[in-house]
Amino acid sequence: MEVKARCSEEYGAALEAIGPRKARRLRASAMWWLSERGLLPCAIRFDAVIVLLDGEGIPRSLEHVPDVIGGGV
Repeated sequence: MEVKARCSEEYGAALEAIGPRKARRLRASAMWWLSERGLLPCAIRFDAVIVLLDGEGIPRSLEHVPDVIGGGV
């Protein structure tokens, strides 16, 4: 699960922060964690939660995006 919070899209949409480099790091971290616990092979996916904040930092909305980087591990 990746959580991204934004007050505006002035610097880009929250999902744009989960690019190819971040996807590789998430996959590698997940593989290490699962391997360390003897949980491989298994099916996983990476979801994101987008949090839009108001000017005071209070959440205005939440959006769940399933399988955000596709393919899982």
